[in-house]
Amino acid sequence: MWLAPIPLKKCRDFLMHKSGKSIKDRYDSSVQYDFEDIKTSIVKNVLCSSEFSQLFPDCIKVFDPGTMDLFLEESLKLNGITPGVPDRTKQFMDLSEQFKIDMSCYGSIARYANNSCKNYNAELNHIVQP
Repeated sequence: MWLAPIPLKKCRDFLMHKSGKSIKDRYDSSVQYDFEDIKTSIVKNVLCSSEFSQLFPDCIKVFDPGTMDLFLEESLKLNGITPGVPDRTKQFMDLSEQFKIDMSCYGSIARYANNSCKNYNAELNHIVQP
């Protein structure tokens, strides 16, 4: 690659801000030309898992360790997982054992919900309809 600083900067700016190419094409170009900062920016600015899945190559063995870390970090963020924070699912499941519902007198969850929830719409009879 030509290492002239001005054309290189213009290429980076175009790839980041003005290119109409897909996220996959921009990512592939940043990998091809060793634009680590642009590659990182593209991955970190992914908004949803469908966009993120487009960035994966056919074989993940081609990832270098830095890229693998970047993808793992972004994947955790997209899935709402914070490293180092304990998972509270097991604790919640243990608590749920204490709260059993006897459904034998209701027959279904819908009938249980209808009998146990207050119907606020039924109490609004006094409102005059236009």
